Amino acid sequence: MDDAVLQLDNIWVFGSYTVVAAFAFWIADFIDTLPIEIKTVWKRKQTGTSVLFLVNRYMFLVAFTLFLVKLLPVKGTDKDCHDLGVASDILGPLALVITNFLFALRVYAIYNKNMTILLTCMAFIIARFLLDILGDVVLRETISATGSQFENFSMCVFVNNDDVAANLTNTLKVQTAVPCMALAFDLLIFTLTVAKTFHTALSMRRMGQSSVTQVIIRDGTLYFLVMLVVAAIMTILTVVAADYNPITPFFNMLPNLLISRLMLNLRTLDSDNASASYQTQGRTVFSSLNFASNRMLGNIGAPLDGGSLDGEELMEEEVEETSPTG
Repeated sequence: MDDAVLQLDNIWVFGSYTVVAAFAFWIADFIDTLPIEIKTVWKRKQTGTSVLFLVNRYMFLVAFTLFLVKLLPVKGTDKDCHDLGVASDILGPLALVITNFLFALRVYAIYNKNMTILLTCMAFIIARFLLDILGDVVLRETISATGSQFENFSMCVFVNNDDVAANLTNTLKVQTAVPCMALAFDLLIFTLTVAKTFHTALSMRRMGQSSVTQVIIRDGTLYFLVMLVVAAIMTILTVVAADYNPITPFFNMLPNLLISRLMLNLRTLDSDNASASYQTQGRTVFSSLNFASNRMLGNIGAPLDGGSLDGEELMEEEVEETSPTG
């Protein structure tokens, strides 16, 4: 067998393994968090935010499953592969739109329905969606692997549209732009969140009180650092090894997994601390951040039942008053 053909076969098989590995990782987390989802989402009153969470979670499951079907070692027609490709290549980016929209809603709520922030976030979200559609749907198509060197490995293969040379160049540009766009959006969300919540969370920690702001900062920092590393590695590998990027399946999977974790952590905190309060100066104050609410979406920043930012700020003032001065 020709060395070049053998190398392509190895790349294809390795690529299939990384997709399956990413999906297995997501499924393992899904199974692990399903009891929490049932307890904190399905058994509670539904709001627009919780519906978005469920649509995002299960739409991604469908998209990833359809993508895996294309890699099964069975026979399929060009039409079968085209339909599977269009469905998975549209549902995947749509799920990511909802993921990013949930982050945007959280920041929008923290900043008391600041429309400038929401519109800025939406500009990033729309731009990322268009890049994904351009790279997955416009610049390439999915056809049957029958008759190709990969017919024994999978049902479908991906080919570039029209002029191959031009599209390869355009595809590389899109593949490089996608992680950069994702990183810019994550940096915006992370910076805005920390700027609004860090000081309050630190004061609550000094008082020994658990707070939703601490969860937001902890999970938000973890999300940002993970995606920073993954996006950096993906960008480097895209530039130096254009044949196949093994990070891509994880780059596509992690945002969905991490936003699910973040929202379920907040729902769990709400369930555990729904009636938790403390006494200060004869008044009862809930130790949670106040998020703007919306009739359709509910408590859009975090699905909590009660809480007051004023309460956290009051605790913060007490910390300052009781701290020894020099």
